[in-house]
Amino acid sequence: MKQSPEYALPFMVVIGIVLSLIIGRGVYQYEARSIQLNFKNDVDDKVASIERELVVNLEVLFALKGFWDNSKFVSLKEFTRYSQSLLDRHKGIQALEWAPKVTDVNRESLSNELPSEEGVFNITERHEQGHMIPASVRDEYFPVYYLEPFIGNKQALGFDLASNSSRKNTLMMALKSGQPLATSSIILVQEPNNEKGFLILVPIYSELATTVINRQKYIKGFIVGVFRIGDIFRTASEWSFTGGINAKLLDVTNGGNELLYESNRFSTDVSILNKFSYSKRLKPFNGRDWQVIATPALEYIESRRSYLPYFSGFSSMLFVLLAAYYTYLITLRNKELNKTKSSLEQLIETDFLTTISNRRCFDKHIQIDWSRAIR
Repeated sequence: MKQSPEYALPFMVVIGIVLSLIIGRGVYQYEARSIQLNFKNDVDDKVASIERELVVNLEVLFALKGFWDNSKFVSLKEFTRYSQSLLDRHKGIQALEWAPKVTDVNRESLSNELPSEEGVFNITERHEQGHMIPASVRDEYFPVYYLEPFIGNKQALGFDLASNSSRKNTLMMALKSGQPLATSSIILVQEPNNEKGFLILVPIYSELATTVINRQKYIKGFIVGVFRIGDIFRTASEWSFTGGINAKLLDVTNGGNELLYESNRFSTDVSILNKFSYSKRLKPFNGRDWQVIATPALEYIESRRSYLPYFSGFSSMLFVLLAAYYTYLITLRNKELNKTKSSLEQLIETDFLTTISNRRCFDKHIQIDWSRAIR
């Protein structure tokens, strides 16, 4: 069926507007994919900063281990002086500790020693209600004996790291492997705000120990790095200059899904959560697997939006309208020309005086009729 001429132009305009909207939407989606890719790169950068911060902090513990390995005996004064020099350069570390192995036999003699000027040293554990009590009788203890800085961490002095079953398992795994291990999240005894932290345990042996039996025999104790997870996360964020990102840090070790830290300072909405949410797993770190789940804030998206999709759609639509208007003018002019042509032809074939068809019209139609008659 042939398209009616009077509907051709409106049809062309409708098609052009639809195509303009498709172009604008396509540019908008392309821009959204570009923002999403940039967001993933920014999250990867933050994750790399966290990994870098963890490695830097671990190197501090190795430095302290080297100091211990090269000394027959480390006094409290030496530990304090060396630890202070390390902590001055690494603000993200909550505390450095030395936790020697103590048997129940020499528990009482250790209690008479004073690693600080705060009174009698007692081995303690956390009560169910949260306050500290004398540790229960056990075959062996790993109490915090040296502690730096003391201010702000006083409550941790004497705390038995093996008083918790989960933490004791990590202690034993580190002891047997000879490698530093990180504990699962804990509520630090010196932390009043219930912010989660973790410990990195570095075993120290009195003799070279290459077998599990020898490690169990020669274990002297553990160098302990105490970290608040929030400090690690915030320090790592300072290394990354991109803002406007909300993030959660999860411990997914052995299929777990424990929330360690959440930074939710920026406003967002459900559509962004569903579309732009991105998870990135950290490299395994001393026996722990962490994962970051991040979402961009509204201001992160808006700051990266441009007027290009709207400009593209508007420009395409304007082009269509101008083309339609030009086509309309051409069509109108052609109608006028055809009308003028018909008037001229009629004038040429009509006698001016009698207003009847002249010889020119006769010759034209006789030829047509003669050809029809022959056919």
